Amino acid sequence: MKQIFPNSEIFKESLLKISWKNEDICNFGKEEIHKEKYFTIGLKSCNEPLIIRDKQGKETFYDISSLSIDGDLWALFAIWINPNHTAQAECVLTIDENLINRKSGNQKKVRLEPFYLSDYAGDLNQHIGKGLFARGLNFKGHVTPYDVSLLSLCDFCKKTFRIQSFHSGFNNLLYFYCNSCTNTLVADTSIEKKIIDKSKKDKMAIIDSTLPTCKKCGGSFRYFNPFLCPHCKKPYIDFIKYPEEREVEYYGNYLYGEKPQSLSL
Repeated sequence: MKQIFPNSEIFKESLLKISWKNEDICNFGKEEIHKEKYFTIGLKSCNEPLIIRDKQGKETFYDISSLSIDGDLWALFAIWINPNHTAQAECVLTIDENLINRKSGNQKKVRLEPFYLSDYAGDLNQHIGKGLFARGLNFKGHVTPYDVSLLSLCDFCKKTFRIQSFHSGFNNLLYFYCNSCTNTLVADTSIEKKIIDKSKKDKMAIIDSTLPTCKKCGGSFRYFNPFLCPHCKKPYIDFIKYPEEREVEYYGNYLYGEKPQSLSL
């Protein structure tokens, strides 16, 4: 699940607390900061956010209500601190607390977007609008299994939302985001051969011109459209601001529990 850095002396003075329903359910002491720690949450009537708070009072709220969308009633969380001064958590979901097994390959898992500690030395603004690799939700050289969904954090409204990623290369798919809602259009890569004159250089502009309108809102799908936050509708993955990210961001995304719109020719 993670890399362990038992010799990270830099964290000996750190303190991290995880709270839920106004109670501290997990705590990292000065001598425990290198450990992976665990806690279980019952998801029935789960309307309270999970709160991660560092020793300087910085806190992030994770809305975990979506974890029960498939009828799962329990979540086993694992949380750790990375050498770059970020904390990250993942959880395994199950309908029965006694059936939780982190090593099982047939249970759904959720990866939470990292929490940046107050002593994080980097520029937090450098991550705004960047893709899932820059955010620490997907990792280059490691394929994210389809049974893993992601709990993302909006850079602007700070609200969380759950998304499902899919590897567009392995699935031979192209993906396009709507310009005004969170809908995603997927198409087989064979459309490139069917509609593109090979003498044309800007093939994505040609594909854009053939795409249907969004069935949810009537908006437009385009290759460089950002993936929007479902709460405030501001760019979460901003391909307009960072067009270089588009080619390397080979995971497409859609809101968990929804289905992408499909294109067939």
